[in-house]
Amino acid sequence: RITVKTPTRELPMSDETNLKGIFETVKIYFDGMYRSDSALLGRIFHPQASVIGYGSDGELKTMTLDDFLTFVDTVPSPEAAGIEFDMSVLSVDRSGKAAAVKVHDYYIGRDFIDYLHLAETDSGWKITAKAFHSDARE
Repeated sequence: RITVKTPTRELPMSDETNLKGIFETVKIYFDGMYRSDSALLGRIFHPQASVIGYGSDGELKTMTLDDFLTFVDTVPSPEAAGIEFDMSVLSVDRSGKAAAVKVHDYYIGRDFIDYLHLAETDSGWKITAKAFHSDARE
């Protein structure tokens, strides 16, 4: 059993419940990005998810889930191109049925830091929002 201490009380959490589900969702996210597989990604995003962040031009981009999945469909798969898998979890913060996961992923020639916000739903952990920043790899 894991206990999270807050300034006002202790919140018991089972290490069996939900941390595993969060990591499973993130693994599917990594697989979907590495394969440029919008169908796989569509399984783990909430239908009302939003994607917002800064790309190569330094301009703020906002996308609906459909916009994001359409974009992914246009990107050649890093896996098919023989690009080495370079994605990792940097941090996880969970409170009850909400979580934030910070990840690094190398995609389309750029290093991305993604902040994935997740909610536990009846069908498992879903990404409700993705905020990102990217830099060209030197």
